[in-house]
Amino acid sequence: MGIASNEGVGSIARVSVTLLFGLVFALPALGDADVLPVKIECDTGGMARVHEPVSVELRFGKDVPESARGWFADAGKAGVVLRQDGREIPAQLESLVDENNQVCGARISWIIESAAAGKTLSYVPAIQSSATAGATEQFVFVDKPGEHLDCFLGNRPVYRYVYLFDPGNFHDTYKPFHHVCDFEGEYFITKGPRGMDSHHRGMYIGWNETKVGGKSYDFWSMADKSSQRHKAFVPQAASAGPVLARRAALVDWMTPNGEAVVRDRRETVVYRQPQGRRLFDMLFLVEPLKGPTRLDGHLHHAGFHFRADNEVAYKRASSRYVLPPGVERVNDQADGPWAVGSFVMRDKRYAILHMSGPANPNSTVYSTRDYGRFGAFFQTGIDIGAPLALQYRVIVIPVKDVSELDQAAFVREYENYINPPVVRVSSAG
Repeated sequence: MGIASNEGVGSIARVSVTLLFGLVFALPALGDADVLPVKIECDTGGMARVHEPVSVELRFGKDVPESARGWFADAGKAGVVLRQDGREIPAQLESLVDENNQVCGARISWIIESAAAGKTLSYVPAIQSSATAGATEQFVFVDKPGEHLDCFLGNRPVYRYVYLFDPGNFHDTYKPFHHVCDFEGEYFITKGPRGMDSHHRGMYIGWNETKVGGKSYDFWSMADKSSQRHKAFVPQAASAGPVLARRAALVDWMTPNGEAVVRDRRETVVYRQPQGRRLFDMLFLVEPLKGPTRLDGHLHHAGFHFRADNEVAYKRASSRYVLPPGVERVNDQADGPWAVGSFVMRDKRYAILHMSGPANPNSTVYSTRDYGRFGAFFQTGIDIGAPLALQYRVIVIPVKDVSELDQAAFVREYENYINPPVVRVSSAG
């Protein structure tokens, strides 16, 4: 799968996933013997839900009987559907492991395609064998070891996690990042190395003043020869199926002399959505390794950011930002929990909704540059034994023109994010 790059823009060769990974089968009719003895109820709350991802965790001996353990021993080789009013809703099964790395239950995830406010949706989960696990189109991963990991939905590329580190090509490889693909699967809409502000790359995280032991390191532009280096993937956080693709990686933040002072666990979850819509949950656990650490720096040079393709830097007059009601953009700064950057790339306009999770530090402000880089910034201290958990959601939507940048629609997306449906599990008996 080759990439022809031009200032960070890649052309992505399509592949036939069914040929690489085997045939994908339709869902079968299921017998009562395969139905788990639990009922799942999902309350939509005070708002309508559209294309909303939902999940529930089931623990042995609590939510499901110990006798069900056999089904979940290797959830990656089994499938699940949710029965609802005579229909079968595609769902995805993932193993849960405890601190001893033993399977202790399972997570079931699905999508609420459309439901009105104030509704209670009831489901009964039914397990199916690996030979018949899934809908007609599924997520899959293709890894080029030591270089990058590609995520596909069916045969369409969704994103690329770029993790190559080459000391002989330090400048181009000093930080891992996530490239986002266009909806046709032909190009990246994010910028890679080089171009304007080379250190801006796809979706990425870092602070230009990370202070440890009386010293400060630049984990943003790496101007001091610091680096972020992919250490390993997390096997327990690997899942790809009809609902979502989940992968997590450990990344070490290295000083110029090669000492790891911070490690982050960055987990990417991308959900099945209608064509013309992409939804990412980006989850980080930032852990200091050498004692009290301060994540510090400047608004425009720290945090979790999205950098659009380098093309935007040459047509920045067409860039637009949409902010929460009552929030004003002053000196490229916006004090609010979300921001929408809208940019034109290859004659197509996109709206990228970047949202900060409700449990993140409440001092978050947004940096908003017209050349296509924007993101959430805050300053905080962290210490050994108390890692910092961060959650963000990024939604990518193509729009015809600026008239489709509907502030009210973005407000609803944010409300859906911070007020998810309430899920309850009870015995089906």
